[in-house]
Amino acid sequence: LVPVDRPIERPAELVSLTLELSGFAQDLPLLTSPVQKAERLEGAKVLFAIDNALPRDAAATTGEESRDMQPYLAATDRILADNPEILRLKTEILCGTEEPRTAVEKLVRWVADSVEDAITDSQSPLETLAKGSGNCQSHARLYASLARAAGIPTRYVSGIVYAEGKGFLYHSWAESYVGYWLPVDPTFREVPANPTHIKLAEGDSPADLAPLAAVIGAIRARVVEVKY
Repeated sequence: LVPVDRPIERPAELVSLTLELSGFAQDLPLLTSPVQKAERLEGAKVLFAIDNALPRDAAATTGEESRDMQPYLAATDRILADNPEILRLKTEILCGTEEPRTAVEKLVRWVADSVEDAITDSQSPLETLAKGSGNCQSHARLYASLARAAGIPTRYVSGIVYAEGKGFLYHSWAESYVGYWLPVDPTFREVPANPTHIKLAEGDSPADLAPLAAVIGAIRARVVEVKY
């Protein structure tokens, strides 16, 4: 739990959020995108601005159109993009859908509706499918496997998200490239993911998650601005 100075009402209806995190070590990387901006302030503070008014020309303004997307399509130990069962399931869910944004929406909805939220983590997407349950990491890995199998560049991301009545919790979700990096949450069935998703790490290896591990228990949040 990351303490926050005041509640955020109706987080699912937010268009943008500006949040200050204190206790953020100077050597930790700041991740930015067309959706998320981050700025270091004095006193181990970082200002994050999340805006879901996604620019359609985001790729042109960030150079993403020329970036090598192969790493975000590849199979890994826990993102099984080339597994026969994942490939079969992807085809079944999409039913010939080719438009990337529509395909992303179908896959997010399917994972959210088919996998019951649980405390325990299923390391393999096949285990998640067999159990029919898993935590946010399980949802994100299964979604990333299906999206990559469908030829949609997708990355596994982690950070914090606001939980009503509690504060910010550590969480994992995904981003898919549909002309720009679109944040999606296959646990909460959100496309795009609401602006309380603050990205602090990309990837699911221990090295990738090191920045997240470094802030656990060390940061506090202050709501600067919300827009609906």
